[in-house]
Amino acid sequence: SGAACDRAMAERIFTPLGMADTTFDCRTALTGDFAVPTQVGFDDKVEVISQTFNRHAIPVRPAAGAWSSAHDLAQYVALELGQCIAPSG
Repeated sequence: SGAACDRAMAERIFTPLGMADTTFDCRTALTGDFAVPTQVGFDDKVEVISQTFNRHAIPVRPAAGAWSSAHDLAQYVALELGQCIAPSG
């Protein structure tokens, strides 16, 4: 289930790597300091895009749908580059 996946990722990946700003919950992610998506409209002005589409990422877990910070993503990439051995061992 989605809850089981979220819990497993938090316990086995996010928490051990110190990924405190990573979640699968869109509502939680949108309460923090996040980048707002934009696009250039037909009038060549930058406009904010609705977050409605992002709220539908839940069904694709665990293949996608995580909300994260640049710092947390770097922690995960370091894990991958270290062949799944965390910098802390």
